[in-house]
Amino acid sequence: IFVCTGGSSLIAGIAASVKQIMPHTKVIGVEPENNNLLQRSLLEGHRVVLPEPSHFVDGAAMQQLGPEVFRLCNELVDDIVTVSDDEICAAVRDCFEDTRAMLEPAGAISVAGLKKWLASRHKAPEGQSNGNYVVISSDASNIEFDILRFIAERASMGEHKERLFVLESPEKSGAFFRMYQAVQPRAVTEFIYRFCPTDEKALVYMCVLQADATLTPEQETQGVVDALKAIDVKATDVTANEMAKTHARYLAGGRHGGVAGERVLRFEFPETGSGALRKFLTALGQEWFVTLLHYRNHGGQVGKVLAGIKVPEGKEQAFDSMLNDLGYTFHDETSNPIFVEYMR
Repeated sequence: IFVCTGGSSLIAGIAASVKQIMPHTKVIGVEPENNNLLQRSLLEGHRVVLPEPSHFVDGAAMQQLGPEVFRLCNELVDDIVTVSDDEICAAVRDCFEDTRAMLEPAGAISVAGLKKWLASRHKAPEGQSNGNYVVISSDASNIEFDILRFIAERASMGEHKERLFVLESPEKSGAFFRMYQAVQPRAVTEFIYRFCPTDEKALVYMCVLQADATLTPEQETQGVVDALKAIDVKATDVTANEMAKTHARYLAGGRHGGVAGERVLRFEFPETGSGALRKFLTALGQEWFVTLLHYRNHGGQVGKVLAGIKVPEGKEQAFDSMLNDLGYTFHDETSNPIFVEYMR
């Protein structure tokens, strides 16, 4: 039985009742890995005091356990599982897809704990039972609308289906298409890049979706790294790096002082099975040098893309023809004051 801890009165009561009726049933607490109050208290043998409560799992945020709760948990709780914010986001989505009920993080955290605990165990042989598992969720549907943005962004990473990589690539025309091709059949869900004339290599952030569900996260990472190494691109998996996910990926590059002939365009790509990103990168080919690329697939029907492309003098008409042949909605943002004042 998996139970959200928080102040741990819920798990203490459940453990006291269950152990009277079914003493061999395990009662397992689930906590955020950055706010593991019960786990730390049990390991240290006394009621620790946390400097501040959890901000993300605020529905189960406490700084110290009560003395009787600690005594019961110390005697009766069998194990503690700690989960990341990303794993909690994945559990929120699981609960929504199964029940169409939107739980707040405190309501879904025990599901995240069950998933993580089972993933660490070997499956029973064919025809044998893996056991019975129960998740106890508090009545936690008091979710704030604004937090859905973070949950949607992180859920795929919490399920280990989407991974974030930092790439170091030679500054060459056609590099993005080669990187896109190298990681196939995985879907590329994000590209972030800005040209810097003082650097010999391009710094690119790329997200990919796992295509083969039978691979472990480690095998998937190694597959991407090896595929990109074959085209002289160094890839580093930063999925577990909170600073990279929250901040660094959006700060790639800088202000290069202006590139002669640079055009900045904002596109809208149809995302539903169209291969729009592939078509766009194929059209650029070797002829057009990409100076800026910000693409993120959010799972909707329309993808938003901002691209900077260096158009050599005398090639303006050919470039305009290429854009028109793509057939996608685009807006020329080269004169946009945000780009002129802050991005070049």
